[in-house]
Amino acid sequence: MGNKLIAITGMSGSGKTLALKIIKKHGYDVFDCDMFSTNQIVYDTTIINKLKNLTGLELKHGDYNVLKRLGKYFECNVEKEKE
Repeated sequence: MGNKLIAITGMSGSGKTLALKIIKKHGYDVFDCDMFSTNQIVYDTTIINKLKNLTGLELKHGDYNVLKRLGKYFECNVEKEKE
């Protein structure tokens, strides 16, 4: 029988990262999609440039604060569209 995969999904703050840590502690391999996508956004120059062009924000390669700035940008724009 081959390896089995388990996907853990949920809203922000629902405990996905904690669940991954527990699973890893028990000796299983894990792949953290959130960390993977974060690293892609922070370190992939092509993605950073596209986000700069889309938002007009000053985004720097390797800066983890990129996610906070993007979050604030999109949150503000979603609120404007609700009005």
